[in-house]
Amino acid sequence: MIAKANKDFRVQPIIDRQQKDGRGYVNIRVASRKNERPPVDVSVYLNDKNVALTGGERRFKLRKNQLVDQKVHSGFSPVVIDSLNDQLDEMTTKLVRYTETNKVFNKESLESVIYGDQFLTAHKSRRTKEVAVRERLETELLTNLRKRYPVRNGIDPLDLDHDFPASFPKLVFDQVARKFQTQAKEEGRIIHPINLQQLVWLELNHLFYDHRVKKLERIDTEVINDYERNHKPVYKPLNLPGIPIKLEVAESKYSKDEHLLLLQEKANRRKMSTAELFEKQLFNKENIFECFIAARFKLADGTQVADKPAAIVWRLLQYRDEIGPSSLVKEFNEEWCKAFFNYLFKEGYYKKSFKGIDPMQYRPKDMWTGEKYYYDSSMKESTVKNFKRLVTSLSSKKVGLLPKIDWDELTRDKVMTKTEIMNIDPIPQDEQILEKPEIDFLFKYGCKNPDLEIWKDRFLLLIMFGGLRINEFNSKNLELRTDGHGEQYVNFKTSKQSVWKEVSNPLNAYSSAILGKYDGQIPFFGEPTKTKHETYQLRKTDQNLFNQKLRELIVETGRFKRKVKDKQINDESKRLEVGSHPIEEIISSLFARHSFSSMLRKCGVSVDDIPLFTGHSLGGGAGRGEVKRYLISQYKDYTYKRQKWEERNIKPE
Repeated sequence: MIAKANKDFRVQPIIDRQQKDGRGYVNIRVASRKNERPPVDVSVYLNDKNVALTGGERRFKLRKNQLVDQKVHSGFSPVVIDSLNDQLDEMTTKLVRYTETNKVFNKESLESVIYGDQFLTAHKSRRTKEVAVRERLETELLTNLRKRYPVRNGIDPLDLDHDFPASFPKLVFDQVARKFQTQAKEEGRIIHPINLQQLVWLELNHLFYDHRVKKLERIDTEVINDYERNHKPVYKPLNLPGIPIKLEVAESKYSKDEHLLLLQEKANRRKMSTAELFEKQLFNKENIFECFIAARFKLADGTQVADKPAAIVWRLLQYRDEIGPSSLVKEFNEEWCKAFFNYLFKEGYYKKSFKGIDPMQYRPKDMWTGEKYYYDSSMKESTVKNFKRLVTSLSSKKVGLLPKIDWDELTRDKVMTKTEIMNIDPIPQDEQILEKPEIDFLFKYGCKNPDLEIWKDRFLLLIMFGGLRINEFNSKNLELRTDGHGEQYVNFKTSKQSVWKEVSNPLNAYSSAILGKYDGQIPFFGEPTKTKHETYQLRKTDQNLFNQKLRELIVETGRFKRKVKDKQINDESKRLEVGSHPIEEIISSLFARHSFSSMLRKCGVSVDDIPLFTGHSLGGGAGRGEVKRYLISQYKDYTYKRQKWEERNIKPE
């Protein structure tokens, strides 16, 4: 009998008698043979339009004496009885096989095995749901390959946790890639190298690892409903027409269950107080400022990171809110610290009481107001001393939140000399760019002068379409297109030294929202002129008009007072000089191109991928003496870039 096939569990149909007429619902019970856990009853739903069970899937009912030895014995015609028993046997067999390899399960996971995930949508009314946390186990294939390609110098050539590793063995890659190339050739198609790499990555993940249920976590219904209301299927550029791909291979890196677990974790954090959040160490450990805030709270073992860290922490938060430096822990170094002190000793601080203020929940514009105070020599020395003590605590072996700092580079003289304070900008980044918080500010800003609103939108579109040059923003060069899936993307031509490339980029949250204000049309201006290269660009007068309106907009906001480096010709000496100037005095369309690349980099897009968005000829080696060439087709592969948007979740904050 099938029900006896599993050595750990009894899997058999039973009748749960609840009906007044003596009939009961038929369930399949999965019970531990050693009674180590309560039994799980799986509801039996049948769908047979040829018998009495019409109208789709229904619960199956019998009298007690009509189910003998786990088989339907009477109550229907012989033909129907055979049909019902076949369905029961099929369900029982599926559960037996599942419980042989998955020792952790519940009613919902077992119902999903029989009926599929869609069946569970009927149970949204439940207050909670259990989802599976899976562990990843190496297959025999990967174990054997590791003997051939061992880890050396800390580099694992078979690591597939992140983007496809550059050190991956070419022989293994070619063996897997060959089948996709053969299938594409038979269909008369060409697979782009990036798509081929992704196909191989997915196939190898399927071949290298088994994913088994480790435990079950409970998810709130409101989290599940929020996910299903907002979740959009991942756009799969890999599922190319004419190239059959196994469903399990083409799945997203993160399953629905893993998304739900992440959402539940965020929901749990929102319910916690700041003290509880830091005590349980659930804060963002990749954020420099949250690592410093952690010093104000006790850890789970009751220890305090540092003594009286409050003052310097609030100085750091002032620096973050007024300047917006990098917050990534991996970028925390001596130069970052020096820039902080240069800002603090030049700009001063607000003397106020922070008692009762939550460092994770406050409004910056209400916080940093009033009279400023400035540091004298002794205060500077004590501030540097307290900062060093705090960083040493946060970088210790016990805590390990921040990287270690070379204090020889932060001596009193190097940090506090008047010359250095006057000559170094108060932020590490002196490129002509707007940081993402500044872009978000502009995006949400409502212009007091209504005529400037459209110029603000044009500037943001220059950034979000791909860091366009202003002469490329014209109706002859730039257009919106729609692919076969109904997804919109923008297409434009760009050039450097008369080498023209066609670039296709997906729309994102910024550009989609702005285009919605203009009925889905790009708000062009000016008349494009034809060039000797048979392309079009805006006239100089129109370009100058754009820069003029942009500066009027920036001055109106009153936000962009910080200085950046700029090269200008001295009127007296007629020489090119480098100086620092407020953004509102020198901002131009050039900021759009620089800002786009910087924003992608800060959002985690690989430096090897950024040129595909902007049309640059140099890849990740730009600025490092390395050159990476791209196929023309890769600039047009907007589907790959759409996936990057969705992975990084690039949207206003």
